[in-house]
Amino acid sequence: MPRWKQIPFVRLLPAFLAGILLQWYQPVSLSLISRGLFLALLPLLLFALLRPGRQFQFRWLPVIAMHSLLVIIGAWVMALQQRLNGSPDAQLPESVYPILLERDWKQGPKSYKNQVRLWQKNRSIRAWLYTPKDSAFLQLTRGSWILARVSPRPISPPANPGSFDYKTYSLHQGITHQVYLKTDQYQLLQKGNPVGLSRLLDYCRQRVLEIMRQAIPGKQEAGLAEALLIGYKDDLDKEMETIYAQTGVVHIIAISGMHLGLIYGLLLLLFKPLKNHPQAKWLRALLIIAALWLFSLLAGASPSVLRSALMFTAILFGEAIHRKGNAINSLAFAAFALLCYQPYWLGDIGFQLSFAAVLSILVFYPLVYRLFYFKQKWMDAFWKLNAVTLSAQVLTFPLCVYHFHQFPTWFLAANLIAVPLSNIILLGEIGLCALAWWDWATQSIGFMLYHLIRWMTQWVSFVNQWPFSVWEPLSISWSQTILLYVIITIPFLPFTSKRKIHCLLFCLMLFMGERTYTLYHAASRNQLIIYSINGKRAMDIQTGRTFQFLGDTGILTNRSTYSFHIRPCRMQQRMAYEKKALIEEISCIKWKGKTIGFLSNKISIDQLPKELDLLVISHNPVDDPDEVLRKIQVSMVVIDGSNGYKTVRRWKEGAGEVWDVREGSFVFDLQRLPRLPRGR
Repeated sequence: MPRWKQIPFVRLLPAFLAGILLQWYQPVSLSLISRGLFLALLPLLLFALLRPGRQFQFRWLPVIAMHSLLVIIGAWVMALQQRLNGSPDAQLPESVYPILLERDWKQGPKSYKNQVRLWQKNRSIRAWLYTPKDSAFLQLTRGSWILARVSPRPISPPANPGSFDYKTYSLHQGITHQVYLKTDQYQLLQKGNPVGLSRLLDYCRQRVLEIMRQAIPGKQEAGLAEALLIGYKDDLDKEMETIYAQTGVVHIIAISGMHLGLIYGLLLLLFKPLKNHPQAKWLRALLIIAALWLFSLLAGASPSVLRSALMFTAILFGEAIHRKGNAINSLAFAAFALLCYQPYWLGDIGFQLSFAAVLSILVFYPLVYRLFYFKQKWMDAFWKLNAVTLSAQVLTFPLCVYHFHQFPTWFLAANLIAVPLSNIILLGEIGLCALAWWDWATQSIGFMLYHLIRWMTQWVSFVNQWPFSVWEPLSISWSQTILLYVIITIPFLPFTSKRKIHCLLFCLMLFMGERTYTLYHAASRNQLIIYSINGKRAMDIQTGRTFQFLGDTGILTNRSTYSFHIRPCRMQQRMAYEKKALIEEISCIKWKGKTIGFLSNKISIDQLPKELDLLVISHNPVDDPDEVLRKIQVSMVVIDGSNGYKTVRRWKEGAGEVWDVREGSFVFDLQRLPRLPRGR
């Protein structure tokens, strides 16, 4: 059989993905897609009615019709999901909604959070529910129904350029709105009472958490153990999670195919006696599949876990019917099945990295492994581990750079110790749960796990402190990302060596040309960026790729605030060279023919020039807006994030033509400052 016939899902998947993307970015009505579905089926029906000779003459017709049908099916699946969830930008009316709680509560700094489904006439809308920190809400367990008068609002887009897009992140999970609920605004209709599988999973999850917290002494170590075994991250130290991400070993604490593969190996060993009995082959396969899917659901059913579960299911089913499957075809089948269930997962970073890593290992591991040969078994095992790590980076590198703008340079050294240790820790945690009834074993295994997790964390932290541990800032566009994948794919195309070289050189020229253009465009920027940070004053003046910070002292020293708000914008705008920051209060600056004034509680109106192109209001000045605008001719007024609600309202009522950065950062070319419509 030709090789291309052994991978049918690989041939069918691109057309299906094209349909999803077309409907995502250029949506059409569901009725129009249904008509297209009929038109795509018509050529297949006509082809079936032709005589064999005519069928050979038109043998190209079913190929085109089948791929057209898959494009329409992809668009149809996406349209159904869009119809179910509604538009992410639609403002729903304030009304009384029946609300179903779909998850357990998560505790934030100032509120509780849950994932809910709101019912409106004949459809439902998924949303985030935020409540005050009141213990009464914790009594509403998963599956509870409440009746509440709320006003569902679209999730806000990122406030600053390059910041984490929570709206898109939520959309990839099928969530389009957010709801705020007070203590006295709801009525309990039915308290959640999980039954069957849900009740079993809840009990197992809570029992595992209790065992980990009681057996493992350290709080940080226990939180890491919970994340490693079942993906529970509420107790995970955020700074430690950042260190794991920067060293390239975050896959250890994110339940992935590595964890499921280890459990799959244990299950094969456990049910090995059934393999020798032909009558029990189906029983063995069903038991292993059931155990894998139970663990996948227990671990949160993330796309990476479901991908592994589907692949192992296909492998076991193939063994049961004595058919040897193709791993790449199984991977394509898993992608097809998951996207049929939730097409929005196509934009999920975890989904993309999971499939890219597995495909990269399947394609490049044999090539990397054959680079070196070792006679010693321990050296060969050592090289296999490194070969897997290296091969996984080939197809994940462009995605990491595109999404995270960085790449861990010492990932090989970090994984060298962390991956074997994490496998031992995972096996120890499974043994801890199995022997939880035995106090001596619980204490002994818990003590051992505590030290193993501590050693792993110390090693990862040690690697993170090495020089040049993170290659940053890196910034590429989506078109450059696609070109990188084309460059990686060219050597495997069925072309002659000469044609491959020509294609490779052409793609490299395109990549370097676009890269040069983006850097040239960044070098010509002259703009002011006032960040939207609640309670803080922060702005950057960019001249080409050089920038200077003006703002409060605490922002640059606060790692979380800087990393979330300022650093992504600087990388997106390709700022590379920093001048000394201006922390002290200044009344005005003149730059590129423009005059920018700063009015605050320490700078009075008398210190400002009589003509300003831009006036920035900071730290709740006491000056009256009417008096300021009478004395100073101002083209534009911007209220930064350091002002309180009363100050913002006073300036909006007094000045009218203002920009409030709480609604979004101020990013404009200083040579072309526009006038905003009154009432901004």
